[in-house]
Amino acid sequence: MTPDDVEHGLRVAAKRVLRERALATRRLMPPEARARRSARIVEAVLGLPEWASAATVALYAPLPTEPDVTPLIETARAVGKRVALPRVDGEMLRMHEVPRDPATMTRSALGVLEPPDHGPAIDVSELDLVVVPALGADPSGGRLGRGRGFYDRFLRTLVPGRTLRVAVVYEFELVPELPLTEHDVRVDRVVSCRGVLRAFRDEDAGAA
Repeated sequence: MTPDDVEHGLRVAAKRVLRERALATRRLMPPEARARRSARIVEAVLGLPEWASAATVALYAPLPTEPDVTPLIETARAVGKRVALPRVDGEMLRMHEVPRDPATMTRSALGVLEPPDHGPAIDVSELDLVVVPALGADPSGGRLGRGRGFYDRFLRTLVPGRTLRVAVVYEFELVPELPLTEHDVRVDRVVSCRGVLRAFRDEDAGAA
């Protein structure tokens, strides 16, 4: 086993610990605490200049303990934005327009509400802003997912500089540095109930 293999194994193990800790903390959160934090997260997303200018946005249908961003759907529609939600397609996420009738939504094998597969598909090249869930985040835009890689693979398909990538977390899931591996994809903004964190990377320092 090479030193790189050892380092990779340590990072994978550290991510597993952080993931389990975040999930355990979320399970302890009272519904009113989640609702209060979710409302502040939604408010922060709505305050993004890129949200105001976006014509097409992709959101997510939250699991019970995730920040609830569903108010963004109707808010976006009210001002004429197209709204997409993901569907699982094999190992990938495909974006489909949110149906007008919520009763047509289906629940995936992972327990997530999805648009019907016969609904209009939205190509990634059309997305101006995407909001994705996370179990942790750091100032470089590092994002901790649930370990299946669906959102990392999706984020990798987005056109660089074309689509703003936004991760939402609870404030206690912000850490100084995540143990990222080569498969992890960073985001451009991290939003919590504390506000918006613009991802700072080494290249930003070089350009300053």
